[in-house]
Amino acid sequence: MISGCDDFRTGDVFVDQRLLQQVSKDVKDLSFREKYDNLISLTRDSDLLNCGGIVHKEPLFFCNLETESSAAVDRLKSALHRMTFEDPTLVLKEHEDGTIEVGGMGELHLSIVRDRLRSEHKVETRARKIRVNYLETISEPFSHSYSSSFGSVHLEFQGNPRLRENDVRVSVTDGVGIEAKEFIVSTILSSLSFGPMIGHRVIGSLIYVRLDTDTFLRQQKKKLPAETLKDLKRFLSTAVRETIKVNKSNFVLAEPIAHL
Repeated sequence: MISGCDDFRTGDVFVDQRLLQQVSKDVKDLSFREKYDNLISLTRDSDLLNCGGIVHKEPLFFCNLETESSAAVDRLKSALHRMTFEDPTLVLKEHEDGTIEVGGMGELHLSIVRDRLRSEHKVETRARKIRVNYLETISEPFSHSYSSSFGSVHLEFQGNPRLRENDVRVSVTDGVGIEAKEFIVSTILSSLSFGPMIGHRVIGSLIYVRLDTDTFLRQQKKKLPAETLKDLKRFLSTAVRETIKVNKSNFVLAEPIAHL
């Protein structure tokens, strides 16, 4: 008999407690979930254990669900959260207006979710128009320079269909400090969450970043001040938005990508 499985989802892998102790020397103060995550990270590249669970891709179709009355909203939320434990490909997002956005792998998937809510959980729902998770990608290479009081940056965008799945690669000019470089890459990737065509994520791109800013970005050891990081994020986000906006004609819609 196995007990204590309230926090496990479909696709999780059960492991022997002795194996946990074998690969991790300090697991006494960790919860079982933390031990499991620690085990997977320690043994991902090891022959000792090859059971990292199931990797679930992001949803391709979305719709907002509404209930017949406000009194049923809590029951809808509870039912959907229980269903995500059985179906990890089901993704939920709650909005301030009381609607819940449900993401799934297709129209049939979302239709089955509504049928189960009605038959198993006695919750009637109305579905708004289904939205497809289109992606945006680059059809022709382009470049753009942006300047402000903070500094200047030159961005070069190239499409690359050889990139795996939905990958975007960012290359930053040499000489920039390690911390600043990691922050720059993270900020640019975040800025590409909304493409210039219909506001969907940009994929399959190589981006080259050439910075001309103050010398503090080139510091290798000193930690960058929080205010500096805030200014840098604002500067780069504006540069990326302006670049893709003026080069909107070089973008095309890509079909949603599903790996079965």
